[in-house]
Amino acid sequence: MEARTKTILMWTAIACLCFVGIPFHLKGEDREHLELAFSNYSRAFNKTYNGDSEADTRLLHFKNTLDKIHELNTLEDQNILLAMHPILKGSNGESNKFPDLEKDKEILHKYLLQKKWRHGTPKNQGYAEWGLTQFSDLSPEEFKAKYLRPDIHERIKNREKHHGNHPDPHHHHHYHGRHGIKVSDDGFKDNLIVTRKRRALSFPGDLPDKVDWRTKGVITPVLHQKSCGACWAFSTVETVESMRAIQTGKLETLSVQYVIDCATNGNLGCNGGDTCGALGWMEATKLVPAKQYPLTLEDAKCRLQSSNTGVQINSNYTCDSYEGSEDQLLTVLAHHGPVAAAVDATNWQYYVGGVIQWNCDANNNHAIQIVGYDKTANPPHYIVRNSWGTAFGDNGYLYVAIGSNLCGIAREVSSLTVEI
Repeated sequence: MEARTKTILMWTAIACLCFVGIPFHLKGEDREHLELAFSNYSRAFNKTYNGDSEADTRLLHFKNTLDKIHELNTLEDQNILLAMHPILKGSNGESNKFPDLEKDKEILHKYLLQKKWRHGTPKNQGYAEWGLTQFSDLSPEEFKAKYLRPDIHERIKNREKHHGNHPDPHHHHHYHGRHGIKVSDDGFKDNLIVTRKRRALSFPGDLPDKVDWRTKGVITPVLHQKSCGACWAFSTVETVESMRAIQTGKLETLSVQYVIDCATNGNLGCNGGDTCGALGWMEATKLVPAKQYPLTLEDAKCRLQSSNTGVQINSNYTCDSYEGSEDQLLTVLAHHGPVAAAVDATNWQYYVGGVIQWNCDANNNHAIQIVGYDKTANPPHYIVRNSWGTAFGDNGYLYVAIGSNLCGIAREVSSLTVEI
């Protein structure tokens, strides 16, 4: 057996021994305990169901969620131990050797507790913990249908296909709506595409160790998209709000609903869209305040074809890939401002706290706003603003590790400025 295989099997065994939790695989006599746990969950998250049939369905999804949480936390523990095992010491005090499973089980369990996020501590500290959330009575399929947009991944792949495999790692795909040229039929109506080199970064000064735009008064309150699949509109409008506040000092909530109802350029309201297409439309459109065009979270006929007043972005917006060069993304965040980004949020259904370092793929299906980063933390991470309400994560935020395109976060990033 190969050494790496032995290592994985050994540390898998350690993680399984160390994991302590509620019984996830419940037999017949344990159904009462499952129902009690589900009852407590329903009260904690203010859940009500339409009759016994729906309640039984939700109970089944809840049990499957418990199994998934167990799986994710076990994988998290395994990855932590695999990453850290050279610095661990066995009972004999020698380093770089596997500890004795039985003698050192308690030591290893304490080690894991020190490394992972724990209740009562700030949610940006330690590796991610997976647990019960407002989405724990949904099946993965329901969650994806309600909150994620798989078409985002297809749109990105299509643009990358047009862009081609460029030998320059700093080459980037930039979508420019007003002067865009439709080079071929990409399957998305009115989606205008051009490509060019990434703008040269000429920001002054060193890169700060940490940046949090929330502390600078340029971030509006977290919203909840609910079952309207318009994450692309939320994240883009949020970034317009932030950049306007940075450039002018005026922070105001702008209308996401206006974008949902009226944006063209390949966007489909609550049925999907993407940040690059949204910016192409916004380049020739003035965004209006939310109070002028209130949020309904439903598709409707556009009630405002154009406005003489409002906030308009400049034509120098970008849609960049920072895969392999996340230091440049940090530079943009530090010296320019918040950005919108596409991510894979599949496992965010189970996120409760900590920094996501594993258990997150790169099949982008959601859009968020990145509002900062912290390189001094362990692990270093991005500060991510979501659009699933303040009950999600850390008052609507979560933390994704820097450096490995975790959750596909560096694959397609949008930055902008506004006309002043």
